[in-house]
Amino acid sequence: MIQLSEEYKVIAKEYKKKFGYGVPLRMIPPTTETGDLILKIKECIDSGEDKLLEMYGVSLQEADLV
Repeated sequence: MIQLSEEYKVIAKEYKKKFGYGVPLRMIPPTTETGDLILKIKECIDSGEDKLLEMYGVSLQEADLV
């Protein structure tokens, strides 16, 4: 379960600074552990590519965003 710890808040701010938008928590599976999420966010920041949802097997269609 995702808990909004201080460590998460710090990395979430870095994510927003890097990509210009916040972590899409509502789209990440609720069974995700906070530590795993933090590691995946760090991977995205380090690589410069936001593949967070892809890492969790979430795919979006254009119609989902309307």
